[in-house]
Parts: sequence; C-alpha cells; structure tokens
Amino acid sequence: MRPVYLCGFMGCGKSHIGRMLARECTAVFIDLDRYIVDN
Repeated sequence: MRPVYLCGFMGCGKSHIGRMLARECTAVFIDLDRYIVDN
C-alpha cells in the first residue's frame, strides 16, 4: 500500500480522518505532530 498524506488547516479533522482511514484499510497511522514531539 502506498502512503497517504493528509494536509489542511489546524482543527479540520486530519487526525480523525487519518485514524478512521487507517482502521478501515488495516494500515498504520502516524500523527506527525506526535512523532516529532516524541522523537
């Protein structure tokens, strides 16, 4: 499966949609904001 990148304004639901999409496609969801803070 190819990566999917979601971009948009703050608060528009990117993370929510990303999590739902990853669950439907049995894929890994990576929240880049969280990833940057943790690493």
